Amino acid sequence: MKRAFLYILSVLGTTSAFAQIDSTSSKSDTIIRRDIEVTKEYTPVIKEAGKINSMPEIKDVKTKKLEVNYREGTSSFKPKSNIIPTLDYATSNQEKNDYSKKGYVKVGGGNKASFLGELYTPIYSSDVTLLDFKLKHNSSFGKVNFFKESYPELSTDFKTKGLINDNKMRLSYLRSIKKKEIGGYGEFGFNKFNYYGLNEDLINFSALNAERKEPVYENDESKAHHLTAGFNFRYKSKDFINKWKYDLQTNYKLLKTDLDFAENTIYTDLKGACKVNDSHINLQFEMYNIFNKLPEDSTELGFKRNNNFGNYTVLKFNPYYTFTSEVGNFNLGLKTAFGLGQGRKFSITPDIFGNVNIIDEIWYLYAGVTGDYKVNNLRSVIDENIYITPSVRPEDTYTPVDVYVGTKFNIFRAVSADFHVGYKVIKNPYFFVNKIVKVDSLTSYNTNTFDVVYDDNAGNFSFGTGINYNWKNTLDVSFKFDYNKWILDKQEEAWQLPSTLIETNVAYIATDYLRFNVFYNFTGGRKALVNGNVVEMKNVNDVGLGATYKVMSFLDAFVKFDNILNQKYESWYGYPTHRFNFMAGLTLLF
Repeated sequence: MKRAFLYILSVLGTTSAFAQIDSTSSKSDTIIRRDIEVTKEYTPVIKEAGKINSMPEIKDVKTKKLEVNYREGTSSFKPKSNIIPTLDYATSNQEKNDYSKKGYVKVGGGNKASFLGELYTPIYSSDVTLLDFKLKHNSSFGKVNFFKESYPELSTDFKTKGLINDNKMRLSYLRSIKKKEIGGYGEFGFNKFNYYGLNEDLINFSALNAERKEPVYENDESKAHHLTAGFNFRYKSKDFINKWKYDLQTNYKLLKTDLDFAENTIYTDLKGACKVNDSHINLQFEMYNIFNKLPEDSTELGFKRNNNFGNYTVLKFNPYYTFTSEVGNFNLGLKTAFGLGQGRKFSITPDIFGNVNIIDEIWYLYAGVTGDYKVNNLRSVIDENIYITPSVRPEDTYTPVDVYVGTKFNIFRAVSADFHVGYKVIKNPYFFVNKIVKVDSLTSYNTNTFDVVYDDNAGNFSFGTGINYNWKNTLDVSFKFDYNKWILDKQEEAWQLPSTLIETNVAYIATDYLRFNVFYNFTGGRKALVNGNVVEMKNVNDVGLGATYKVMSFLDAFVKFDNILNQKYESWYGYPTHRFNFMAGLTLLF
């Protein structure tokens, strides 16, 4: 029977392709393990494009990193986990499944013509070697509703296709050699989608079909695709060997668009540390080499207007000294970056942070003065907003000062909490705006892609909190709040970015066979710039429910309901998300 289930689900899952395999962990110098997450449930792909939803899954909730989840540049606090204590006593009791010698097939389907398929299998596995393969497919072919009440430009309500068809795969290798580890992977991805958002054609369509009962806009001509590929090599020591510890990795990533534009990024990262009593002398070196191939008609397609598609290199150096005392843990360092070819020629920021033990393992104060230089290639920007104009690659972002202070504590090993406040100075931050094409001084038209605008010297004030309660490893409740206030020179608002984010998650393990998860997400304070006008975007109030049930020892069933309140809101302005939707499926372990 088990083999029959495996055969049927494997056939159904052959269209799936890969998402990133979890990082490896070792319990000894020789044994290799890879933890594979199989309880992670379906995420509606249309909503995922806007990154404003969460997944109903039983998951660890830790307060060691509190981040705003819509962009790295607005995160108020990102400490290094080896410096800031985690205080993770109140984390949920999710099982850490060791699937180094096991695989799984997962298939699911839902309304909105949504489909999910995954396959993970070890090809070769031993105590010291692991060669494995994973595929993943995530798609939605359903229609999205445009409502006149949300877009005053429209003359009537109508539906249009909101296609996303994302396929990924990866082949990974890991080998343990005494106190060292060598690994690598090759990956391939193909994401087909369409620009289903609000544009001049949709506006005209609504006017011509105002008398029709339920008009459907066919937008087949707006299909696009992104092809991605890459490989990685890594060589590291698992811990200190005598006084030394090191970690070297390099990877190559390719992005190719349907406009025949290709971006090639080679990233090299070398970390080294020398132990001196209770302190460490550390150095991190990063190198970005970016090579772009423009299409033959690049000028007509707009690739030349930003002068930001040349080949260039960025070198980053981060020397720092870490030490531990009776008072706490501290990091003293600096970060430098050198741009060769374009971007800033030189930048430098402090890298000073640490924590003070008020009550050891119970209450800590932490603070930092740091900064960074962020390299923005097109592939990373597409991960934020897939609907950006393909001929735009934002310039790099420089944060000369990032100051934060906070406190962490736990109560009776059941409640852990983090409160923090921070302020950043950011040079050249970019914001997504709806692209408008000017025909002449009197005529313009909307497109369904996004452009970027910049500010010179922006200030970003933020504060937030994260609280987690765990009762007998059965009930886990987490709450997270983040608020951001921008002070801008050129722009009126931080376009499309929320000022307030609230995430609440309740996970309940009813029995050894049944688990429930309820979540609520709020996203508020977003404003869009549309043809020179400021538009208030609707707040997101997203309520969802998920459950996992173990049917047999080798078979799990899952279900997820999202946007239960049937709200009308957007991932980006002009891109409405699906209303109430659900996904159900099976996971077979083998």
